[in-house]
Amino acid sequence: MCLEISQAHEECEHELRAEIQCLKQDVREKDEEINRQKVEIEDLIAQLEERKFVSEEQDKVIDHFLSGNFFQGASGEVKLNMYE
Repeated sequence: MCLEISQAHEECEHELRAEIQCLKQDVREKDEEINRQKVEIEDLIAQLEERKFVSEEQDKVIDHFLSGNFFQGASGEVKLNMYE
């Protein structure tokens, strides 16, 4: 009887270890997926920040042009070339 209990205990312990290994593998795979998604999100954020910067710079140029000061500070030659 004790031998049967010991064998059952070993089988149960073996099954639990196998299940723990499967769970650890699942966690590793999910961690890898999370890390991939983090990288994708960081790339998207960088793209959005770049687009925002470009948009802000374009807005500055447009505002400068619309304010009538587009040629302010330009040399006379540049101004003449712009009208040709």
